[in-house]
Amino acid sequence: MSNPKKSNQKAMFWQKHISQWQDTTLTQSEYCRQHGLRSDNFSYHKCKPLKETAPQKPKGFIQVQLPESTVQEPLTLYFSNGSRLTGITETNISLVKQLAGALA
Repeated sequence: MSNPKKSNQKAMFWQKHISQWQDTTLTQSEYCRQHGLRSDNFSYHKCKPLKETAPQKPKGFIQVQLPESTVQEPLTLYFSNGSRLTGITETNISLVKQLAGALA
């Protein structure tokens, strides 16, 4: 488990440095070099409050309604002997099944 007191001290440490940096004309890299800080840690703690207050994106799947008039491209069935059957649609699928059985 994380220690809340230690976490609070860490947050205060970084907030102090971020505030001090904002009061200077130094770049972030220059400030970190002068204060012996890792610039990746500095960037993380500088952006952390933004991440915590950003709206959360929903996780998982969402339901999508497709219009009924979607155009479906015909499919092509390729056989191992090199022949192919093109123009497969919902309207001729039963015929395709019969042909595939005969050609297999």
